Amino acid sequence: MLNRMRNGVVAGLAGGLVFGMMMGMMGMLPMIAGMVGSTSAVVGFAVHMVRSAAIGAGFGILLSSVASTRSRSVVAGLAYGMAWW
Repeated sequence: MLNRMRNGVVAGLAGGLVFGMMMGMMGMLPMIAGMVGSTSAVVGFAVHMVRSAAIGAGFGILLSSVASTRSRSVVAGLAYGMAWW
């Protein structure tokens, strides 16, 4: 289970990096930083990445049995990410 969770964290961080860059371009990171009482875009990005890692870990634990192939992993990951979004 630890291996599945670690793989989920890595995938969550990869997705979080892409989405975090998009949020940065749209000026949304200070809003995310507001969750911890800050207005810094850097803090917002850090909060976003921690949440992305946690969500990815959840995917690894809950849905790794569904994601038995690379294509199934991608489809399941996209569906899981859209549900969180």
